[in-house]
Amino acid sequence: MKHCNRWLGMGAAVALIAGSAAQASVSGSMGVQLQLENGCIVSGSTDPLSAVDFGTMDFGAAPTIFTENLHAQAMISGSTVQLECSAGAALNILVGSGQNASGGVRRMAAGGNFVQYRLFTQPNGGGVEYSVGGGALNLSATVPGAGGTFDLPVHGVVAPQAGLAAGNYSDLVSITLTF
Repeated sequence: MKHCNRWLGMGAAVALIAGSAAQASVSGSMGVQLQLENGCIVSGSTDPLSAVDFGTMDFGAAPTIFTENLHAQAMISGSTVQLECSAGAALNILVGSGQNASGGVRRMAAGGNFVQYRLFTQPNGGGVEYSVGGGALNLSATVPGAGGTFDLPVHGVVAPQAGLAAGNYSDLVSITLTF
């Protein structure tokens, strides 16, 4: 009987300890936060802060003696490069001078030959020109009032020029968006 009471006593103690451990708890709190800011995303990009492909501005093919302005804007896979901005985004665009600029003029190069071109905020040479060596332009007004998608406001013009040589001309221009 003494043996049996001893086992019963131990069993009760184990049950008491197990019951006590199961009933212990700890509580507290955890902060949860998110900071949303007005901003823009370039078409095809899911990360607004990553390097972006702004496409190609292709003026097509023309004879060396063309007589009317040639116009182009940035395209990717046949579609215009678009920005999507939240309402109220303060958009500034800085367009670099390009690799072949000289004397305040952007130029495409083919060997030692050059073709001058200009970049503007609106089609057909309208709006404000992105000057060579100039600062960023505040283009917040181009962001739709309720936010949304719109074409990248960089448009090119090549005016007729004397003495052009045949060739495949190119340049590389950096574009920096700040919002």
